[in-house]
Amino acid sequence: MAFVKRKEKTPLSSPEVSTVAPPTPAVEVPPRVSRPRFPHSPGRSAKFGDELIKKNLITEDQLDQALSEQSRSGSRLGETLVSLGYLTEQALAHALAEYLGYELANLRRDNVDASALEYLPESSARALMAVPVREVGGVLEVAVAEPSEEMTEALEKATGKSIALLLAPISDIRWAIDSNYQAIESVNRLVQVFESVEVARRRPVAEVQENDLVAASCVPSDSPFGCRCDKATSPPVLVETSSR
Repeated sequence: MAFVKRKEKTPLSSPEVSTVAPPTPAVEVPPRVSRPRFPHSPGRSAKFGDELIKKNLITEDQLDQALSEQSRSGSRLGETLVSLGYLTEQALAHALAEYLGYELANLRRDNVDASALEYLPESSARALMAVPVREVGGVLEVAVAEPSEEMTEALEKATGKSIALLLAPISDIRWAIDSNYQAIESVNRLVQVFESVEVARRRPVAEVQENDLVAASCVPSDSPFGCRCDKATSPPVLVETSSR
């Protein structure tokens, strides 16, 4: 008897399990604002001063005196040049904007967005000498006289927004703070007055009629009768007065 060798069964292959992790959802990253290097260290201040000399805005002697005063007082170069009378606020703002590549804000001509002001209270605006101008793409544009990393960080902390700095003369910033925040305060007062008038106008008619009835039922003082008005008594009691 012949035997036939049985073929071995090939084991069934188990289905392959994918080891590829599912894609993670995209996380929205807040807009980042590129920050230029600010000319407030001694070396950078000297470079900025050299640019002012090239533009014939100051002389070498004036720069030397300003740098000496800056090292003594710790103030910024632009602020020192203005305080010494070597440079005007407008000339400083234009020079800084060109040197750092900033946009120059004309606060006396351009309108300030009232909704942007709501991000920064008036007290903080005066303390930082900064005024929000507008919000563009989630970035709050704020006008300052002299930009710095500390200023940007302080504004981001106060507003909770990404900040893009604009340049403007310090006198224009003071004017913008005074005019725009006072305008908002005036509008709020008008709204409060209007709401008070509306509340008074919507009083119950019965209450108004009762008050009018009591006022109208009083006899004039030159009447021969005295008037004893009692809001709880209707009608008022008239008492004849004796004339002497």
